[in-house]
Amino acid sequence: MTFWAETLYPVADMKNSTKKLALTSVLCAVSLGLLILAPYIPTVSASVSAIAGLAVAVMFMECGIKYAALGYVTVSILSLLLVSDKSVACMYVFFFGHYPIFKAWCESVRRVWVEYLLKLACFNAAVYLCWYIAGVLGVRPALPDIPFVYPLAVILINAVFLLYDLCFSKAIVLYRRYFDRRFRK
Repeated sequence: MTFWAETLYPVADMKNSTKKLALTSVLCAVSLGLLILAPYIPTVSASVSAIAGLAVAVMFMECGIKYAALGYVTVSILSLLLVSDKSVACMYVFFFGHYPIFKAWCESVRRVWVEYLLKLACFNAAVYLCWYIAGVLGVRPALPDIPFVYPLAVILINAVFLLYDLCFSKAIVLYRRYFDRRFRK
């Protein structure tokens, strides 16, 4: 069990609900600010959505699952209303926003292969949902008619996701090591 999975059940030391709500509100504002700025930096819009999801992880570790879920829902609704590039908002809503909570739950499972199977299932469901919605809205990108391009794209996207998951785990360890104590005062 990792540091990250240990936070699933015991709620963090922050006892005062006012402090929890204040921290959640600030982190929601940071996430929403990043998502609003993402269209102005088009080459890194997916990365900005992923970074905005890290705020949910901090909410989860410091305040518990209730405040993290509240923060996720708040930023999701506001991003769909305020962010000009809806693809950035959709990436956050369908995957990067809820993934920190889902990741903690997956990592509480004792079997590593089940953990990765659940993570990959969640990711592929989110990708399929986004692909379907893009098709309904008529904004689906066209892939070339080269044989095996779709299976190759799925394999590459899953490999990138596994790299993202590894980097996310390392970011959690770095947060625990260097920043965790500052919020506990």
